[in-house]
Amino acid sequence: MKALFQILVALCFFFDSSAQVNLNAPKDSVISVGEANGNKLYYRMAEGKKLFTLMYRDRAYTSIVELKAIQFFATDEEINAIHKTLKELFKSDKGTDKTMELGTATVKFSVDKVMGIKYLYAMINDEGVVGKMQLNGGSIDKLFGK
Repeated sequence: MKALFQILVALCFFFDSSAQVNLNAPKDSVISVGEANGNKLYYRMAEGKKLFTLMYRDRAYTSIVELKAIQFFATDEEINAIHKTLKELFKSDKGTDKTMELGTATVKFSVDKVMGIKYLYAMINDEGVVGKMQLNGGSIDKLFGK
């Protein structure tokens, strides 16, 4: 009986140490750029280039949370240009819009004002998957890590 107990204890230590090794296994390096209002921008290296993922909370729903994402390759200069374009667009009058192609997604950004507060709305169409994203002036900077 004592030998059986020793074997069980040894097995527990073996399986416990195996689990720890698996938890510490190397993973693809994902680097966060920024996060704001439930939206996240991050990238990882793929094919020697930066593959960005924009994960956003679809604002089409008010009672449930649905997260969607688009992916696109971009350089740091292109990401900075997108940030600058959105900041300039945010300063525009209500009703001004701009359309961008990000990977396979077509994103139409529109300036709107609700109860005196200015927002930048994005209508995202990624090969038939449609979603809405909302940003304000400060969240644009946070999303792009500025």
